[in-house]
Amino acid sequence: MRKRHKPSAQRQVSTLTLLAVLVAFLLFTAIGSLTSCTPARPGQGLPTQSLPTSSGVTPSPAPIETWRPTLATIPFWTIAHEAPLGDHPTEPLYAVVTRPSEWGELDGHLPPSAIESGRKAGPAQDHLIVAAFAGVKGTSGYSLTLDSLVVDENRVIITVSQQAPEPGAVREPAMTLPYHLVAVPLEALGPARSLAFEFRDQAGLFLSHKEVVLP
Repeated sequence: MRKRHKPSAQRQVSTLTLLAVLVAFLLFTAIGSLTSCTPARPGQGLPTQSLPTSSGVTPSPAPIETWRPTLATIPFWTIAHEAPLGDHPTEPLYAVVTRPSEWGELDGHLPPSAIESGRKAGPAQDHLIVAAFAGVKGTSGYSLTLDSLVVDENRVIITVSQQAPEPGAVREPAMTLPYHLVAVPLEALGPARSLAFEFRDQAGLFLSHKEVVLP
């Protein structure tokens, strides 16, 4: 029977040295892998860029300018405001009188008392006359009023309102002719010599239109 020989001390040292080198290599590789997987902290590696902060307040949009017509109220004074008895004329009428001779053209279209009051008032060099007639009404209690006049460049807008008797009011069974005559100063109409007069009711509905050339 052969005897087994024990490895020499030199061979044992060499083996241990190889094992130690192998273990050291594995540890170095593992540490390198862990280091490469660790996220970089701010201030290390590539520079970091902070995101802009938001205050949470949305800026208001700039206001949008809208066009608005420049309207100037025209002063006027009443010449006659009545509802006399009568059955003629029958149709409503809206007129602008700039010359005394124009009253003759309105005979039979305005109540006689309106024509008489208009002739006495003019027109004159410093004013014209605006007339509005509601037409014949079947009872008393009706009236017509020129509420306002405004000028917008070469246009004059005249607002007309009509008043009816209140429900339950006592009314006379008589024909009446409501009208309103006013005088308008020429200087309030502006520099334009040719004007368009528009008669409208309180709701803005068109009633009549007159082209007027001032004297």
